[in-house]
Amino acid sequence: MVKGKQQAQIFHGGPAWSVVAAGKHPDAAWQLIRHYTTKEAFQAQLQLWMMPARKSLDTDAFWAANKNVPPETRLAFQQAAKTGRATPRVAKFREMGQAINAAVGKFMRDEASVAAATQEAARELDRLLAEGGADPVK
Repeated sequence: MVKGKQQAQIFHGGPAWSVVAAGKHPDAAWQLIRHYTTKEAFQAQLQLWMMPARKSLDTDAFWAANKNVPPETRLAFQQAAKTGRATPRVAKFREMGQAINAAVGKFMRDEASVAAATQEAARELDRLLAEGGADPVK
């Protein structure tokens, strides 16, 4: 994602939720979202190394209350908030994840070298991107 002499950027998905318009229980879904987006819920997510999606949590009091989280996590959070951008929409996202997992599995089981598995995954990812396309802007 870094190209040339520019500031590094990360793709920041973060925890996010939505209510499906065709859902059968929109009120219950909304209540769940309200629960998951509280300050307390984000603090719990931070313990699981999930990056909170609320910039407003970056306060000295918040980090003091979460002393068991390594200090570098705050730096990562601040960098993500500063340079992060949304994950590109990829039509074949699930298939791409499967290709990556298949490659990782091969070298984890010592069936292929890291280089060979990575090359295989890259070929498959290129094929999937050519088929489905991606929209890195939106």
